Amino acid sequence: MPLPPAILFAPIYKERPWGAQAIARIGNHPPIPSVRRIGESWELVDRPGDESVVADGPFKGKTLRALLDAHGAELMGCPWPRGQRFPLLVKVLDAAERLSLQVHPPAGVAPALGGEPKTEMWFLLDAATEAALLAGFRRGVTRAEFERCLRAGENAKLEAMIHRLPVKQDDAIFIPSGRIHAIDAGGLILEIQQNSDTTYRVFDWGRVGLDGKPRQLHIEESLRSIDFKDFEPALAPREEKDGVRLLAECPHFRVELWQLDRERKFDGHAPAILHAIGGACEVRDGADTIRVPQGATALLPAAPRHLSGPPGTRALLALNPRFSRPAARKAPRAWPAPLRAIAALAAFSRELVANPRHIGAAVPSSRALARRMASHVIPSDGGFVVEVGAGTGAVTEALLERGVPPDRLIAVERSERLAEHLRRHFPHVNVVTGDAGDLRALLRHHGDLAREGVSAVISSLPLRSLPREDAARIAEEFRVLLRPGGVLIQFTYSLRTPSHWTLSRFKHLRGSVIWGNLPPARVDVFQPV
Repeated sequence: MPLPPAILFAPIYKERPWGAQAIARIGNHPPIPSVRRIGESWELVDRPGDESVVADGPFKGKTLRALLDAHGAELMGCPWPRGQRFPLLVKVLDAAERLSLQVHPPAGVAPALGGEPKTEMWFLLDAATEAALLAGFRRGVTRAEFERCLRAGENAKLEAMIHRLPVKQDDAIFIPSGRIHAIDAGGLILEIQQNSDTTYRVFDWGRVGLDGKPRQLHIEESLRSIDFKDFEPALAPREEKDGVRLLAECPHFRVELWQLDRERKFDGHAPAILHAIGGACEVRDGADTIRVPQGATALLPAAPRHLSGPPGTRALLALNPRFSRPAARKAPRAWPAPLRAIAALAAFSRELVANPRHIGAAVPSSRALARRMASHVIPSDGGFVVEVGAGTGAVTEALLERGVPPDRLIAVERSERLAEHLRRHFPHVNVVTGDAGDLRALLRHHGDLAREGVSAVISSLPLRSLPREDAARIAEEFRVLLRPGGVLIQFTYSLRTPSHWTLSRFKHLRGSVIWGNLPPARVDVFQPV
């Protein structure tokens, strides 16, 4: 059964001490009794224990997780590994009272704190006269000064250090991980964020929770997460181009506000999240039309759509920019496994003949070896995964099956011929052509990598057989590139426990032999010291 043009989900209410009942006034949100303080409505979520359920249509009652597992490629517009979570989470926030001062951890520190990185943006659906947002520091505030006031609980001084932005309806702001922030009373906000639920409460203004007790603060975690060089961020510009206003853009999402003064075509290169504002929005796909009520949120599968609505209707559209780049506009049909193997062997053989000294193996890596290497990567750790010496993509495929998001995977390959093979077969993965000895230079312009860090480097390079100077340079690139707690996963055809000088600045964590590989190979996991 094909997916409909748009899919509506039942909202999930969350009680918060600062919430009220305003969310019930918009869209298809159910009534809220006056005794309940609903601060959040989770509009679209794919997390354990909180899974959005389809509200209507032929898939009514199915969870977003079930749709992804059964229709992942159709929904996402690209091959989607079973079990991989939807990358974004959407909420509506009712800030009847001021929210706590808080921060979300950057990817570079989140794993060490036991959390998940989280970048988000806010759009003001409605705002009271005195509504305001708190974001970043006022210029001149120092870490030492802030920390002293925080530990002393000096409420007024803390508040004076935070940048305050008066807001009105239709204002928007970007909140990257590491930015200290809060929402003042009087805002009804649509929030688009990474699929994460890690928040560190910096200060709670002396308030008590729903149980009448002070809520837990996370001072040490907050101090490790806050960007103390983040001064006085601005609201998103209000300028439009051809009826489209850009609200926020980062490696995790791009959010736009569309005026539906006329029927508009959505190219559908990627799935999109649509929130209808000012009127009901109609989403048409051929003969099928789905009505998205005002204030409701819908998921649009990756396919061309026509959007329309009565005068004054607008559509807020959010998508993951990694899925919308030109190379990903037409999702390739998955090749049958035998054909993939033949194509990989052909590409490998051509490169072996043309550049034998650049190839570190007599045959491509086996599926067993690739899976063993990928098994040491933990996708939920956040950060980027860098595969070096990607070759024909055996390990690349295993990493995607493991659940590494394609927009967080960077495949580095020296051979332009093999790099083109990788781009053809893995169009949603970042493929970089260059020498591993210049790894940091190759990646210096890559999105949030410097801020979020690299959690794992997977190397298929023959370090033992490379010239000593080259091997040492590459190993140092690995060491410096990895964030604290990151791991290097290296394979070799030497079956002995590694003691080679090349990795002397790494400590050996564990290793194992894959006897089913031809020839047998060893996979070892290291950590920088």
